[in-house]
Amino acid sequence: MRQHPEELKNVSYEIFIAALSVVSILNIIFFYVTSDRDIAGVLALMDWVYSFIFLVDFIIRLLLAKSKAAYFFRQFGWIDLLSATPLNWAKLLRIMRVLRTMGMLREWGAQNVRRQIRENSAATAFLIVFFLIMLLLEFGGIAIIKVESMAADAKITTAQDAMWFIWQTITTTGYGDIVPVTGAGRLVGIIVMTAGTALIGTLTGFLANAFLARRRGMGTGRGPGSEGTDHAATLAEMRRLIQEQRQSHIELEAKIEDLERLLEKGPGSPDQR
Repeated sequence: MRQHPEELKNVSYEIFIAALSVVSILNIIFFYVTSDRDIAGVLALMDWVYSFIFLVDFIIRLLLAKSKAAYFFRQFGWIDLLSATPLNWAKLLRIMRVLRTMGMLREWGAQNVRRQIRENSAATAFLIVFFLIMLLLEFGGIAIIKVESMAADAKITTAQDAMWFIWQTITTTGYGDIVPVTGAGRLVGIIVMTAGTALIGTLTGFLANAFLARRRGMGTGRGPGSEGTDHAATLAEMRRLIQEQRQSHIELEAKIEDLERLLEKGPGSPDQR
């Protein structure tokens, strides 16, 4: 059986971070390739979002590491830290996150990877939904700025306006301070609103179910692993009962043997008084 890599926290989470790393690297390439200032502005804003997520990831890994020095130096934690900084050249180090994840998953084995994904299906679905929200935020922002910025009376004229509109549309907040004025822009808004409602609703459902499951576990005195504990206690009780039955059987046989000996001696035996 293959040994679980120490730095592999969770298969679904590692794949999620690797996927975000790939998207962020592609964004960096497109940022320097494109001549469209609107698209470049959206990509730059999204890079701040990804950088924040990578910084949180670094902090989590550092706090959970058995040896913080080993994680930072031998497991290349310093690369995780640099890749979360706003330095343009350091952002390219995010490719190391992808390579490290691929190496860990290869070391863990395809069968173990599939098994762990199945066992953590709820967490996997949660991360997929979160990843799709990030993509919707990015591509929705690019779409709305492109179709709205050319209108004469446009209210969405900057990348900040586009991201603000998309986020409040995804969350169905709808302040109404920034709205599309073109037909294409309204169509983008409808698509984003529909997809955002579904994704945010799913995300909220996962969180609510997780909290309710935790409360139910606390209320019944059960938590993760309590089922295994109950089975062990039941098994121990059954063994104790069997042991008591064996002891009772031995004592009963001893009494029967004593009675048989008394009967064999008869009424006139010296032991009879």
